[in-house]
Amino acid sequence: MRTAQDSAPADTHRDAFRSIRLFLRFLYVIAVSVRVLISYKGHNLFHLLLNDDVKAEALESLHEKNSLRITKMCRKLKGGTLKLAQFLSCRSDILPKAYIQQFATLQDQVPPLPFSKIEKHLADQLDQPIESIFKYIDKNATACASIAQVHRATLITGEDVAIKIQLPGVDKLIQADLNAILVCISILKGALSQLNFSSIVEQLRSAILDELDFTFEAVSLSKFGQQFADKPDVVVPRIYPQHCSKKLIVMEFIEGTKITDHLDKCKADNNKDEVNRVLSNFVDCYSCQIFQNGYFHCDPHPGNFLIDKLGRLVLLDFGSVHSFSKQEINNYQMLSFMVLCQNRDAVCSLLTKMDFKSSDDDPTVLLAFTDIIFSVMQKEFSGDYNSIDLSIQMERILGFANTNQSFSIPQNFVLLARVLLSLGGYLYTYQPTAELFPILSRYLTPQAVDQTPSLATA
Repeated sequence: MRTAQDSAPADTHRDAFRSIRLFLRFLYVIAVSVRVLISYKGHNLFHLLLNDDVKAEALESLHEKNSLRITKMCRKLKGGTLKLAQFLSCRSDILPKAYIQQFATLQDQVPPLPFSKIEKHLADQLDQPIESIFKYIDKNATACASIAQVHRATLITGEDVAIKIQLPGVDKLIQADLNAILVCISILKGALSQLNFSSIVEQLRSAILDELDFTFEAVSLSKFGQQFADKPDVVVPRIYPQHCSKKLIVMEFIEGTKITDHLDKCKADNNKDEVNRVLSNFVDCYSCQIFQNGYFHCDPHPGNFLIDKLGRLVLLDFGSVHSFSKQEINNYQMLSFMVLCQNRDAVCSLLTKMDFKSSDDDPTVLLAFTDIIFSVMQKEFSGDYNSIDLSIQMERILGFANTNQSFSIPQNFVLLARVLLSLGGYLYTYQPTAELFPILSRYLTPQAVDQTPSLATA
């Protein structure tokens, strides 16, 4: 029989190996960052005497090379570096286009760990024998990402559940990556001076640390369950809080088909009625989240939405959510009204109130941004999804801050834009013929906000 004394040397060796591994990751991230920095410094030096057009073309080429270099590093390391790239993949307001395109190709998927390697970790999180809670656990993971993997199981009481268990040691790995990223940002700060580094780092650290603490996701899951309790066409898995911890969530298992797979089949079968029904429900779901409850899902990845056997929309993965105050909801409602009324001055004034601003207080910059808002939202409200890719239109809005470095966009709009980028992609790809604006318009009155208490402050 193996004693604690026998296992101590093995544990020491594992800890030492883990520390060496983390240090090597740290060095690799630093090495790539230094290489990127040197390339930009070299560009500035070698192209000093060239005309602006040649210099811009060379810089664009360098952006492509460096974005590919960083993307390869993220694919290799995953962890915090992958999370950083995903976080930045929708930030066309601060990053060159080449980086946005490369980072958008990253998928947060990794091979699952064998169940034998997480079994003890699961028991530790439950704080009691696994067999006292679960009658059956499928040892093959149904899903796996860089932070956690999911197993289907059956409780002793008979309910089918999904076990989302954080991978052992991933918190230390990601913390090490965050430390490396902090150093990298210090190194690269002078290379891409238009970036608001302090803001990016704070947002990144906050988002990732929240994802690592599953109690935040459990609270969000419960709130969304309340939010859609009276919506028969939307389903949120029931949570079992008595079995949850900072690294474990146990929730209802719901079978379904990924929304894009369902829509692809409908498109292939020329089933326009079902495309219209699903996307109408999807638009209504997000309109309710944003304009009525002020608490919305910020990760509209297709894998986070299913269509169950009853045709209902199933919402999954609540690690990334954002809340709006009632004032912020009213501001976005009013913005939509003012655009529809074509009141340019009122829109400009409202944007200032919403913290869209130019650092040098140049009114022409804000007016130019207002014109882009008009252009994009009027196209969106027109409903011509055959010719308008709304995701590209939203990128125009975010890209304005990139080309006008004195202009800044508030973080809550960036998160909302991420949702609209995704929603626009669905509409352009599947081209519903249903009128979607009447669905949205139900939520664009101040009374709609007052009818339901905001869950953002619950």
